Amino acid sequence: MPQQYRDVAAFGKTWATEDIEYEDNTIKGAFELHAFQIAPNTMVAAFVDITERKRSELELKQSEEKYRTLFEAASDGIFIQDGTGFRDCNNRGAEMYGLPKEKIIGRSPAEFAPERQPDGRLSAEVAGEKIQAALNGFPQVFEWQPMRVDGSLFDVEVTLSRLELEGSLCLQAIVRDITERKRAANALKESEERFRAITMTASDAILLMDDRGKIVHWNPAAERIFHYSTDEAIGKDLHIFLAPQRLHKDYLKGFENFVKTGQGPVINRSVEIVAMKKDGMEFPIEISTSAMNIGGRWHALGIIRDITERKKLEQEIIKTQKLESIGTLAGGIAHDFNNLLQGVFGYISMAKMTLDQKEKSLAMLEQAEEALHMSVNLTAQLLTFSKGGKPVKKLIRLEPAIENV
Repeated sequence: MPQQYRDVAAFGKTWATEDIEYEDNTIKGAFELHAFQIAPNTMVAAFVDITERKRSELELKQSEEKYRTLFEAASDGIFIQDGTGFRDCNNRGAEMYGLPKEKIIGRSPAEFAPERQPDGRLSAEVAGEKIQAALNGFPQVFEWQPMRVDGSLFDVEVTLSRLELEGSLCLQAIVRDITERKRAANALKESEERFRAITMTASDAILLMDDRGKIVHWNPAAERIFHYSTDEAIGKDLHIFLAPQRLHKDYLKGFENFVKTGQGPVINRSVEIVAMKKDGMEFPIEISTSAMNIGGRWHALGIIRDITERKKLEQEIIKTQKLESIGTLAGGIAHDFNNLLQGVFGYISMAKMTLDQKEKSLAMLEQAEEALHMSVNLTAQLLTFSKGGKPVKKLIRLEPAIENV
């Protein structure tokens, strides 16, 4: 018999405990014991089986430990609040405000909010609406801008819901810091606005084509150049829409490779090609194309310039250069004809002076005749040039040419 029983029987002491556990081959459990004296050296012991209660208490303890582990390990801030203020928060929540946990518990959430939210509404007004809705059984998810202990503001997303804790109605707030997400979103918005401002005022057409070959951006300059409105162009297949039919096969072949690799013969280059307006008229363009990876898919950004006027100017320059060349040629021909004619006149004059000397006179006339043959050859060369024929190339002896000069 345990010494406690002897003490109860001998001295009238009472003994109560809940820490006794038993194990008897087939029975395991826990019980609470109450022992008391009923007569000298006589005592009574009452046993109450509390196995189920102990099991429930153990399960509750394990559940609480699991909840606490998850509570503290969460990457989001978790706050429990009631009508008096914060009842609990995890370490992540305390870090958000720059305070240790013990300096947050018991304080009102209003102490960690600026006077107004970014939309200009009073923080107290917005918070009141959200809290009341959550208490009425409607979970709330909203963006909020709280304030750290140093007065700096940051952006969070709050999930607010009702729960009952130890018999009282409370609110649980799961708070996610979205400062970086908001910063990235704002940066993206600003970038899109800059892109839109540039494309809206650009004098060149700016087109964006997705990985399906569809037009997803069409600026005002594109409307002016191609005569299609934005509504008409968006969603259309760019190659079929803007390229002459005879070029479709080549374009589609290059596009298949571009979708897979982001590479192509016109990527990161400026090339001159032929495009087609709404009325079917073909015209020359200069296009500079670059690849953009958007969401893991290759898109093509094209900057297009109508070079019709430039091409006309180039043709005018070529015409002018041809005229200059013809002028130079004409001057040379005139010089050559003048030399030949001077020779003819000179030999005829000398022949007249030697009429009484037949042999000398005939020699002079033969020279004049040769000069006339050279004039005929020069005329033939001019006819060949005027018809666009190829010049005849042959070897000649320089001595006769020098003598003729």
